[in-house]
Amino acid sequence: MTGKSLIDEFKIQKLGDLVNIKTGKLDANASSENGKYPFFTCSITPLRIDTYSYDCECVLVAGNGDLNVKYYNGKFDAYQRTYIIESKDKLYFDTKYLYYFMSKYIDILRNQSIGGVIKYIKLGNLTEAKVPVPKIETQKKIVEVLERAEKALEKRIEAIKLLDELVKSKFIEMFGDPVLNSMNLPKVELGKLGDWKTGGTPSRSNNDYFNGNIPWLSSGELNNIYCYGSTEMVTELAIKESAAKIIEKGSLLLGMYDTAALKSTINMIECSCNQAIAYAKLDEKLVNTVYIYYCIQIGKDFYKSQQRGVRQKNLNLSMIKGLEVLMPDLELQNKFANFANQVHKLKLKMEESLKELEDNFNSLMQRAFKGEIFK
Repeated sequence: MTGKSLIDEFKIQKLGDLVNIKTGKLDANASSENGKYPFFTCSITPLRIDTYSYDCECVLVAGNGDLNVKYYNGKFDAYQRTYIIESKDKLYFDTKYLYYFMSKYIDILRNQSIGGVIKYIKLGNLTEAKVPVPKIETQKKIVEVLERAEKALEKRIEAIKLLDELVKSKFIEMFGDPVLNSMNLPKVELGKLGDWKTGGTPSRSNNDYFNGNIPWLSSGELNNIYCYGSTEMVTELAIKESAAKIIEKGSLLLGMYDTAALKSTINMIECSCNQAIAYAKLDEKLVNTVYIYYCIQIGKDFYKSQQRGVRQKNLNLSMIKGLEVLMPDLELQNKFANFANQVHKLKLKMEESLKELEDNFNSLMQRAFKGEIFK
């Protein structure tokens, strides 16, 4: 079948003519941690619940907040702002085809969403959506191609996660649990390993402080073991006249506030940061910074239990300095760091491959609903 004939057979129809749409009835707090059935809310990850109200094959669209799309076939329940979309005739309009279409269309819905702090969509945003509908055989072929591409993505993502687990397993093998200290290794406070400081935020009312050439990090950017840049840049004047100071390359940066607490990175460039981050250039005669990074990340849940605050749980500089880490021989730390860095290099290559797979999948999604996928 040629691409042209596929385009010719696509009919543009309103989604409301093809599906039945209803919403869930429950409050978000109806979930049960160990429930038997999925409970779909507006969050990306479904919760669990003990009972079910629906048993069908459908597409679920979060109606407010983080708009997202899910496919499910079976028994479940749903939050009152979750739209449950079922095909009126599966021999004419395939549910999995609908799922992939909505996964692409969700960007349009986000642009159409209204409201203040929490954005939401209305039923009409769904029923008026224009859907290209080829013959059912073509729909199933499109689904088959997209499923293969999506599974390749999932396998690569899982492989990358396994690399993270590999490093953690190696750490436990060499040093034991950093919290339980099953190997009875000596401990030392972070404050004794380096001169810990916090950053600062230059006044935003002074235009001469921003858009310079010095990377300036926020705690939301402490996502990877190594950091090579930042979203915002500040000027030398900002460094001179504010609490933001230059951080030496190879320092360890730790987030202190709320959900970013103990997010961490090692800066591979000279940079600066805001006051929500503590940093220090660790004494390389005592410790390997890569080792300390993993020691903190693996024991993060325990360390975070020491956060203070009611609404927003924070660490402060004194608490950062007081965190105790295991101190094995430096030779062993270096051995572990070399292993972790080799795995990191492999992870970077796999992430590049993942980007290619993502680009391929997105390209297929674009072409699929234009009738170009089988050209």
